[in-house]
Amino acid sequence: MADFELLLGGNTIAGSSGVITSHGKELISLEVGGTGELLVNVDVYDPKGQHVAKLHHNSWAFNDASYKVRTQKSDLVLTDGAGNVVLEVNAGTPGHATIRRAELYTPKGTLIQATPEDLRIGGMTFRGSEMRGFGTAFDLND
Repeated sequence: MADFELLLGGNTIAGSSGVITSHGKELISLEVGGTGELLVNVDVYDPKGQHVAKLHHNSWAFNDASYKVRTQKSDLVLTDGAGNVVLEVNAGTPGHATIRRAELYTPKGTLIQATPEDLRIGGMTFRGSEMRGFGTAFDLND
């Protein structure tokens, strides 16, 4: 697989197509497109485990009516009914993407939060970590 990297909550994930899985289901994954662009895939669940939106290959595949999507050039943003950012992705640089903000849940209801500084998953905080070249960076068994 081509060299690529994702910046997620101040952590670098490089050369790894699986970013976050929960019980074998990919919640965040990456692919490299034909022209070298990094394609981000994210399945978005609410706290009750309902599948409310899907980002597929840097495009919104669907979103629940109570969620709003905004796409402006390479910026992709999903907000909830109150206007809070649920997911903010930038995929404008070849081979590189950034998940700037995320307030995601696994299908079992475990919260995954990303800010520009850190990543919080199930009571653990990751900041400044670098994960390179393996199958899945975070494999949750929540």
